[in-house]
Amino acid sequence: MRKILIIEDRRENIVFIANNILKPLGYEVITAMDGPTGLAKAQEEAPDLIITDLKLPGLGGLEVLEQLRQKGSHIPTIVMTFHGTEETAVRALRLGARDYLIKPFTIEEMQAALERAFKPVAPPAPPVLRKLTTGPLSRDNSEELARIPQLERELAEMRVALTSRDKQISQMQQLLANRTPTPAAPDGSPAKPPTRDIATEMKITQLEQELIQMRTVLAAREKQLIHLQKQLANSVKKLEMAEVAQRAATWEEDNARLNQVLAQTKQMLGESERRTQSLEEMVRVQKVQMSKYQEEAKRLADQLRNLSEAVRLLSQDLGQQVERIGVVAPADKKR
Repeated sequence: MRKILIIEDRRENIVFIANNILKPLGYEVITAMDGPTGLAKAQEEAPDLIITDLKLPGLGGLEVLEQLRQKGSHIPTIVMTFHGTEETAVRALRLGARDYLIKPFTIEEMQAALERAFKPVAPPAPPVLRKLTTGPLSRDNSEELARIPQLERELAEMRVALTSRDKQISQMQQLLANRTPTPAAPDGSPAKPPTRDIATEMKITQLEQELIQMRTVLAAREKQLIHLQKQLANSVKKLEMAEVAQRAATWEEDNARLNQVLAQTKQMLGESERRTQSLEEMVRVQKVQMSKYQEEAKRLADQLRNLSEAVRLLSQDLGQQVERIGVVAPADKKR
């Protein structure tokens, strides 16, 4: 549930706004009847919206708004007053107020102000835009496009001023319409029409002329804003396309480098495979030679074993011959 703080020094106004507008719409209502209390509650309760009167005991509504902004709080605010001027309206908007209502206002006017206050507001564009540097887009358009936030603010201020002037004209016209005619003459002649208030009519005419001029300026500014917004959208689109092209070029460069590294890796892998095959061939040759050496060693061992056997037999035969010689010798001596 959204929470709304009402800062108003007249209790009947608080009751009217809370019971007839806010609570039926499902808002939770917090109240304060002077500026310092409202400022404290705004900081403690952190409401979703503030509805404040312009003239308050202790601290005015604009001062409350200014102190909140200085403390870094940007709570949406609706300012209301009986005696509004263009200067106070412009100051309120510059302090971040979302709307400015002249009392007395209707339930529908407050409901419309609530809708506008809760409508998301895009953050202001940076004062300097990035410079486009790709192809024919290479130009610095920051000076033109940086005017958009200020132009939007000026349009909002002019709309408030137009609303204030419209209400002044309506009030003056109502006053003229409600003027009562002079009483009928005693002789029964018809009543004289009301005396024309030349000053009021001149004031109305002047206000109407100013209103026409302001509407003309407003239409021109809105047309200029639409043109700049289109220009900004085109520039952003071109910038995005330039960034995409730059990223694509970067990806192509990275891909080329990766392909080069891959080719080098494949080449090194081929050399490693050739070296491995060469080593395997050397091992195979050495195994063959080792097998030959083993066969030769076996053959030599067999020969050595045969030779040893021959030597043993020869020694045995020699011993037998020696024994025979020893037996024959004594017999010869006896003879």
